[in-house]
Amino acid sequence: MFESLAASSIAAVAMGPASVAICGRRLAFASTYITSTMVLALAAGALTRYLPVSAMGWPVHASLGAAAGVLAAQVTIDIWARRLPLRPSITMAAIVLISLPIGSATSRLWPAVVCATLMTAISATLMLTSGRRLGRGDVYLSPLLGAIIGIVNPWGLLTAWLATTVLAALFALAALFIGTAKRDTLIPYGPFMVAGTVIAAAAGVAGQ
Repeated sequence: MFESLAASSIAAVAMGPASVAICGRRLAFASTYITSTMVLALAAGALTRYLPVSAMGWPVHASLGAAAGVLAAQVTIDIWARRLPLRPSITMAAIVLISLPIGSATSRLWPAVVCATLMTAISATLMLTSGRRLGRGDVYLSPLLGAIIGIVNPWGLLTAWLATTVLAALFALAALFIGTAKRDTLIPYGPFMVAGTVIAAAAGVAGQ
């Protein structure tokens, strides 16, 4: 658990420069980012102890913890700026995949690669066919989310996308109802993709 918490915190802090570059040096954002990101990162890092990866080595635990920190930062940035940094997502996906053979979890490598590929293909297709309601950042985030699903719950890809779609639709309807959004308002899709992944991972843990 310690390596997960440490890695998630370090990754969240390391995302700070990217967040400043996107959102600007605004005090309100800085305080929001630090608070929300660190809370999310620590919570996510702690939750990795419940994933079915106890037999895997510490590199896998550390990489999943770091992924939790990066995702926490990405969620905060996307909500604030409606954008997702591209490089952290791809870099973290590569680190997670590389950690599997290093951490004695080679059997999870192919499921992770397949799910990462499918997740990316689905999001890229949606980006091209949905009037750009999904952006490049969402597509770049997909390999990391798919890799996590492949490690924890290889059959949870459909669950992840179903949960993502339902949550995004409910949010959009609620925003329309209370008047904070219009029909052509773009909503940040990254947080819902992360939430769908968490739900798919939780389903995998519950099924163990």
